[in-house]
Amino acid sequence: MAINKTFVFVGLLLVGLLMVGLVSGAGYNVVVPSADPPADPDGSSPGGSAGVPTYYPTGEKLIEGYVVVLRNNYQVKFDINDENHTLNVNSIGTNGVNITVSSEPQTKTFSVGEEVKFELDGDNVYDFSVKLNSISGISAEFLMKSISEEVPEDGTVSEDEGSLVGDVVKDVFGEDVAGILDGKGNFWAWFGGVVVLLIVVSGAVVYFKKLKKK
Repeated sequence: MAINKTFVFVGLLLVGLLMVGLVSGAGYNVVVPSADPPADPDGSSPGGSAGVPTYYPTGEKLIEGYVVVLRNNYQVKFDINDENHTLNVNSIGTNGVNITVSSEPQTKTFSVGEEVKFELDGDNVYDFSVKLNSISGISAEFLMKSISEEVPEDGTVSEDEGSLVGDVVKDVFGEDVAGILDGKGNFWAWFGGVVVLLIVVSGAVVYFKKLKKK
């Protein structure tokens, strides 16, 4: 009986050693999944420090149109006119995103299908555009381009100019007339309104003088 127990023990030991050898030879190991960023269709390898994925598209890719999938706090570093800039994803919502482009920070919020443009070097020309292609869960797909488009003049009156005209109208005609003219956003509209008021007032004065003579 003792001999049988010895054979059983030795057999189990050999089987155990054999299995350990097979596992070691196969090179099995335990892998902990990592939170890798989504694949970049253009093949740019993400880098960055402190666990923040950062992409580095070349100038050629930005000219062609650079498509990349990003998540919150992901960054894209790029050069425009030999100056370094960074795009940071601040937040991704259900229907839109909020991003900041710097070195001089410019923050924009826009929705799917919308394109925003950035003037980066103070020459009154748009240098960079970002279009939000889609949102999928916590990720968003962007189309980025380097561009060269003049910033259009909208023809509106500056706040200082509008305030000055408003003060003059207020002094001459009072609060009510100034309130009517306020918010037109166009100097010539304001000027035309003042001229019309002067004509009306002049006509009323002439009319009442004629009545008194009668």
